[in-house]
Amino acid sequence: MLLHTIGGNFCGRTPDPWVNKYIFPNGEVPCLSEIFQSAQDFFVAEDVHNFGADYDPTLMAWHANFEGAWPRYKDQYPAHFYRMWRYYLLCCAGTFRARSNQLWQIVLSPHGQLGGYKRAGVARPLLGWDCGCRRLPRPGGSKAAPGPDGTAPAV
Repeated sequence: MLLHTIGGNFCGRTPDPWVNKYIFPNGEVPCLSEIFQSAQDFFVAEDVHNFGADYDPTLMAWHANFEGAWPRYKDQYPAHFYRMWRYYLLCCAGTFRARSNQLWQIVLSPHGQLGGYKRAGVARPLLGWDCGCRRLPRPGGSKAAPGPDGTAPAV
């Protein structure tokens, strides 16, 4: 299964009030650990790829296309529709440019891929990390370093 989602760098973030009201009512911007905590009893996280740095130019291209097409459609929509979508596209582009939002593709499987998931042209990840959210115990019981989020490892 492929989960393609926008997420954030910080857990427990409340959605932007304007976006929540006008664009994505009751939407969430989860962090990776929230996604993995929700999935861990049901799926094996096989692969994670972050396209966040590429999403700013994508949103700017959508904005340019929107601006270019608007003259053909402006008589069909109220002026506030134009202002809202322009504001939304440009603000979102800013969050990706600032790297506070991310765009993830996460490959999940119900039982794990035999031999592991293989993405062409990508080296295998470092051993010892589980889903990017917990450090696995080290052989011999030596103390593990903190996880990627700086918290103590779950061992």
